[in-house]
Amino acid sequence: MSSSSDKISRYSLKRIHKPEFSTAIWRRRWRGVEYDFLEVQKELAKARMYAGFGLRTPFSIYLAPNCLETHTLVSGQTLAEQLAFEKIDHSAQVARSVGEQLLMGLARLHHSTGQPHGAVNPFNVGLDSQGNIFLWSTPTAWIEACHTPPEDQDQFLDMPYRSMEVSNWQPTLETDIFAVGRIMMELLPEEKRGRCQAALRTSFDPPEDRGSKNIIDIVVNAQRVLPAHRYRSALEMALVINPDTQLKQLRIEDGLVSLKEGIKHYHIARYDEAIEHWQDAVTRDWLSVAAWNNLGISQLKRQNFEKALAYLKKAHSLDESHSVVCCNLGLCFIAMGEREEAEQWVIQAERMRPDYVPALIAMSNYFFVWSMFDKAVEYATLAIYKDPTNRSARWQFVRLLEKLGREDEAAERRNDLTSLEYRVPYADSLVDDMKTPAWGKARPSSGEGPSSGQPPPNRPGPDGTGSPVPVRPFPPSSGSHNAIPMEEWEQGILAD
Repeated sequence: MSSSSDKISRYSLKRIHKPEFSTAIWRRRWRGVEYDFLEVQKELAKARMYAGFGLRTPFSIYLAPNCLETHTLVSGQTLAEQLAFEKIDHSAQVARSVGEQLLMGLARLHHSTGQPHGAVNPFNVGLDSQGNIFLWSTPTAWIEACHTPPEDQDQFLDMPYRSMEVSNWQPTLETDIFAVGRIMMELLPEEKRGRCQAALRTSFDPPEDRGSKNIIDIVVNAQRVLPAHRYRSALEMALVINPDTQLKQLRIEDGLVSLKEGIKHYHIARYDEAIEHWQDAVTRDWLSVAAWNNLGISQLKRQNFEKALAYLKKAHSLDESHSVVCCNLGLCFIAMGEREEAEQWVIQAERMRPDYVPALIAMSNYFFVWSMFDKAVEYATLAIYKDPTNRSARWQFVRLLEKLGREDEAAERRNDLTSLEYRVPYADSLVDDMKTPAWGKARPSSGEGPSSGQPPPNRPGPDGTGSPVPVRPFPPSSGSHNAIPMEEWEQGILAD
């Protein structure tokens, strides 16, 4: 992926507090020289994230020729801070607990993407306010790992956590296992840490007992020099750390299959079958954000609001930084008539991703429901500007025209909808990381204020808004509406 001339310097971490967010924004920034911008841009476009327990999803990624930046909502501290200020106990019990939770995050990443995290170290490990350990910086961590030559790495931060084979800038799954072992060693009392360091002098040798549950053996076996001598998977290591680990009950790969099947059925309006698949998904992998979110959406469509809210809150508890889940909570509270709660969530979703059209539609619907029609029109128009072929955005605009008594224009715009590809209600509210991750596309630069994605001024557009939206929409790419029940054909993301 990269040449030896590509490199990114040490990153900075800053907490930013904004009134629209209940928790801090963690801004992580890497500044680089000789940075292969086009290559990284291409790789980020292919990156995917399967959110769940043990991982944290950035809600935005900013990319410039000499800078890479991520924003994530997280309460708590990094493990590096905990270690530096001696806020964490050094004991075998703590080492086992941290190691097991790290492996749960790595297992999700390894099974879902088939790729390593690549930069497991105390600055990329977080401890949230509930005491849960998670891995940070995915999917940008692998860029840090691939583009930072060993001679430029901070000795405390990187070198102790990198295995010898990473000198060729190619992290592997075994690289992650090595780093977990080294972090566990850092958390041991001084006496046990010394024993580990002494045993590591023979780390070129194969393990005498790979199944040993002794903490010294576990730490050493994870850090064997040859990758083949380390644990073969996150599950294998988790089982020796804790024979009763939840990881042995989780069936992440099977859950992913059920998740995909459910999404496929939902898109062709086979809602009962979709629910069955997602219920199966949470049975197999009950720590998946996507499975719980999609169950919530299926209940929201059925207007089972209390059940939908419970499912969406479950998804949010697993990753509070997931922009799609935040937007869906706003939609649910709008449907329930809970104005204060709805306002909090729709504003947060729009601030997290100003480019996310469903969040703009949710904002428009919030203002529509509470009779603030000027603002509702503003956000509906902005949604159309962002995505001229988005049928839900145009449907929202039609609803507003009808409410404002502009019947002739509404009828004309309603007729325009027939040339747009239909998508079932709430289709954009599903979490489908196989296509688009929660952070959307990498953005060209970071802004500190509210949404800056306003239409360019002084351009002609419908209703004098300045939005360059075509009067007639573009034709659809396929006839996917054929499998949709007729009673739903005239609906968009939101019901009347």
